[in-house]
Amino acid sequence: MQALPGLAALAAAWVVLTAPGAWAGDRLVLRADLDGDGAEETWRLVRGEGDLGDLVVETAGESRTVRGIVWWGPMPGQEPWLDLSPAGSVRIGSGNDAVGRHRWQMVLTVAHRRGEAQVAGLTYTWRDTLDPAAGGRCDLNLLTGRGERETEAGAETVTGVGQAVPLWSWDEAQGWAGLDPCGMSD
Repeated sequence: MQALPGLAALAAAWVVLTAPGAWAGDRLVLRADLDGDGAEETWRLVRGEGDLGDLVVETAGESRTVRGIVWWGPMPGQEPWLDLSPAGSVRIGSGNDAVGRHRWQMVLTVAHRRGEAQVAGLTYTWRDTLDPAAGGRCDLNLLTGRGERETEAGAETVTGVGQAVPLWSWDEAQGWAGLDPCGMSD
């Protein structure tokens, strides 16, 4: 029996599209002039160790790496991304919208403050696929030390959420610990 025309091409395309990182495409690279010096930096997410991804920021004169800044799952719906906020800050996101009942997304907002890139905000959203009433959002402004938390119990303002930290000293443990004001850290 002979294969249908195009079936081999379709199978080959499926392999390419499902390769790690292939589905994220241009969501893994961003060009932005965050520091306002007139020269764009290249922000790139690359696979790191295990299920973590690293951020590489390249300027005309140097390249700096932040290890383990995002979680990077093995399938579509678990890939990280980069984009610009309406205010021009860089947003770095990761999450799980593919497997299990606990779906989540964590977004770090990076702004240029005090002469360097700072993690200025952290937003965490979550939902339970089996319980539509369970879920929420926690948005923390690390520049002001205040934030908003919304859950099925209602909305509230949270204070004492920490402070902005240099991007270059950020690590995964700091990110999850930063969710303490949200009541979400392990």
